[in-house]
Amino acid sequence: PIEDEARRFAHGNCAEDLTLGAYSSSGGTLARSVTPDQTHAPAPPAPKKPDLKIRALTAALLVPSIIGLIHLGGAAFIGFTVLLAGLSLREYATMLQKGGRPVQPLIAIGSAIALALTVALHGPLAPVIVGVTMLAALRELLRPDHSFERAAHTVFGALLFGFLPAHLALVRGFSPFGERIALMLFASAWLTDTTAYFFGRRWGHRKIAPDISPNK
Repeated sequence: PIEDEARRFAHGNCAEDLTLGAYSSSGGTLARSVTPDQTHAPAPPAPKKPDLKIRALTAALLVPSIIGLIHLGGAAFIGFTVLLAGLSLREYATMLQKGGRPVQPLIAIGSAIALALTVALHGPLAPVIVGVTMLAALRELLRPDHSFERAAHTVFGALLFGFLPAHLALVRGFSPFGERIALMLFASAWLTDTTAYFFGRRWGHRKIAPDISPNK
């Protein structure tokens, strides 16, 4: 039996570990060749860092544009705040969907824009809030899979990203310091975001929410 085992070994029953005929003697020592399966897999490529040049170019285009809109005020800045509300709600809905949370994205975005316009133009706020809530609830009643959570996420997002950002237009309308206050608010947001970016780029290690924002 011992001779049979030796014969099977010599004929390569263990081919996954050793290559046949890979033994060579040199100076009284034996060297063996390892098959490719035994080599370590190559390390995955390091994640690419966000391009600082792209960020700088984006800031160089957007910051002067926003400062100009703040200086103009009036309908131009109101339109900007309404656009900001819609884009913020879109990102909010995307985050919920990536996290597996239900939301009514179209109703949420439309409601946020309606709320932003109402606040910026000093319209009747209470009827719009009631209408937004009833629209979200009615949409759920018409669905085969009713979800109170989906309606709640929709109304909450519309209030948070439609009602609140629109107050920037009201702040800008303060006389005589509205323009300065609005500039201060945006400058503080830019400074905080920029500082957080470079701090995280230099010392950050743990990802906060890689599925939502891979670079944070």
